[in-house]
Amino acid sequence: MESAAPVSWRPTPGAMYIVGAAASPVADDDVSLEIDVGAGACLAVRSAAATVAWRGRGTLQRVRARVEAGGGLDWAPEPVIATGGCRHAQHAAVAVAAGGWLVWEEQLVLGRHNESPGVLHASLSVEVAGRALLRHGLRVGDPGTGWDSEAVLGAARAGGLLVVAGRAPAPDAQGPGWSVMALDGPGSMGLAVAPDAITLAQAMGEMRAALGVGRERPWTT
Repeated sequence: MESAAPVSWRPTPGAMYIVGAAASPVADDDVSLEIDVGAGACLAVRSAAATVAWRGRGTLQRVRARVEAGGGLDWAPEPVIATGGCRHAQHAAVAVAAGGWLVWEEQLVLGRHNESPGVLHASLSVEVAGRALLRHGLRVGDPGTGWDSEAVLGAARAGGLLVVAGRAPAPDAQGPGWSVMALDGPGSMGLAVAPDAITLAQAMGEMRAALGVGRERPWTT
């Protein structure tokens, strides 16, 4: 385990926590996180608080994760809050070996109370056994992107993504503001929209239940 400001890792009995060691992302921060899960190991990653993307010239967070055979990674930090004036990008790439599994959860809140969001670009790439399973992206705040159209987020102020990879697809399901669907490969994806962070958290829990992955120690469910 290695850490450097503005991010520190803190192990607990239930999960590895991401802890902010300084205000970030601000100005032109460029933060990289690397995670390697060995064969047969299981790791849950959480965060001690939400990530607030502040007004800045252009901030970036990159996550690279690798899961070896028989291993598992459950990534579920607190939401990212895109404040007014931010220009933030977050890109994640996960490679899962044959026999490994992944649960990946992301939550996005569009601005603070009564605040329009800044510009945020989020992307996720997932490969299983060397083959692409998912390429997903969302761009918020840029003129002409249509993120606030009925086809994307509409009037919703929060959105979430849940991906399960390396397991047989779950049956398609839906609930208030969310739906899960099978991917073309070993996995499923769920998407949710909500008016606020609390409602979004409820939807994420319902999607986890639909996909059969609990938030606490999902490898036992």
